[in-house]
Amino acid sequence: MSKDESKLVDRWNKFCENNNCLDDQIYYNDEEFFEMFNLNIRQVSAAVKTNRYNFDHEWVTLDGYANPMSSNTAEDFMDIEEMDMEEWLEDVEF
Repeated sequence: MSKDESKLVDRWNKFCENNNCLDDQIYYNDEEFFEMFNLNIRQVSAAVKTNRYNFDHEWVTLDGYANPMSSNTAEDFMDIEEMDMEEWLEDVEF
């Protein structure tokens, strides 16, 4: 995880909080995430089976059915243009 990517995720999550889009927040893929959302084996197994989740990926979020989705690139979960958040990204370097 790069410092810039972590900063981008922080900005994204703050944007989501301010715009009542909490379901779109992104988290680091670790045990804390699983504890926070109390995910069960069935949800995780189904996501792994359909190639939507990988334990080795860095970032994770939930789909609309509360199933985990993961990626090594946090931007895979962001729709910056649709969310109209360009001004939120002024301080983030890529």
